[in-house]
Amino acid sequence: MKIENKNLQKKYSKLTEELKKYGSAAVAFSGGIDSTFLLFAAREALEGNVVALTASSMVFPKNERKAASAIAEKIRVNHEIVDIDLESNLEFLKNDSRRCYYCKKTIMQNLKEVAAKKTIKVLLEGSNADDENDYRPGFKAVRELGVISPLKKFGLTKSEITELSESYNLINENKSPFSCLATRIAYGIKIEKKILERIESLENYLSENGLNNVRVRHHGDIVRIETDIRDFEKIIKEELRQNILIKFYSSGYKYVTFDLEGFLSGSMNK
Repeated sequence: MKIENKNLQKKYSKLTEELKKYGSAAVAFSGGIDSTFLLFAAREALEGNVVALTASSMVFPKNERKAASAIAEKIRVNHEIVDIDLESNLEFLKNDSRRCYYCKKTIMQNLKEVAAKKTIKVLLEGSNADDENDYRPGFKAVRELGVISPLKKFGLTKSEITELSESYNLINENKSPFSCLATRIAYGIKIEKKILERIESLENYLSENGLNNVRVRHHGDIVRIETDIRDFEKIIKEELRQNILIKFYSSGYKYVTFDLEGFLSGSMNK
């Protein structure tokens, strides 16, 4: 398919030429826009010599794994789910500002080991050029482990990746942005599997009731609900509002709040 934007065409060509040099590669694949585009580019460059590796642990929603498998099948790439043990990582569980570093390091180490067993020396991940401006302690682990970030290397921004993905029909308009469940828990509150399961269940409940881009932010006894601004009218309708209160109170929260700022990625980093 022809890319109309000449600058983007040039960046994409450089990306695929770089990927060809690796001979084979594994892609850390979440099923989000960035890693999906990277996996597609790797498949185009390396044909059958690429594998998608998706981490599975208590911090990842179950529906994300299913979605990742479906996308990998669509792109026609071999796909494996890799089980990651985060429950024994005490540094991660204490949930300080370096939580993402400890989590990412554990995940990437495991994915590199799986790739090595397949005699694949190169592990790719989907950070983009815009991520330089965000608080991402996990990227320190990526650098330390020698994981390659080709989208960032060639200066591809989120909007450019989205444009390219649309050109290749890779966009799923109904899919919310991927996010680790641990990011829902305020720093300083110990991460527990039961809390993550509660958050996942409540987010699924909100999504099933027609709300988009939902986040259930856990602040101990207080929960803060985020959703798209366009859904504000839905959530304040009396029947849904009452049902949400019943659901959230019965799950153990004492105070149920609704964030007037709406969905905001990384809002716990304020």
